Amino acid sequence: MLIGAYFVYEDYDARVENVRVPATVTEVGPLNIKSTRMIEEGLSVQVALQGGRLVSVMALKKTDPHVGDHIEITEHRHHTGRVTYTWK
Repeated sequence: MLIGAYFVYEDYDARVENVRVPATVTEVGPLNIKSTRMIEEGLSVQVALQGGRLVSVMALKKTDPHVGDHIEITEHRHHTGRVTYTWK
């Protein structure tokens, strides 16, 4: 039964509603990750959402984010209640 509940949870968590939300870049720095390729190509970007909450997203260096930039990020609302964010 526990295994079945796990699979139901995983299925439910995989259902996602994507919403574009406005944000402002507050900090840009290097990625703290083990992948050399990702370190070379990516940045860690902290953004402030309209409600004042701060979240971190990964962005490609070629997007050239700067502190103060007004952007939109994607908020992923999982049906389990979990919320994640991406730059795209």
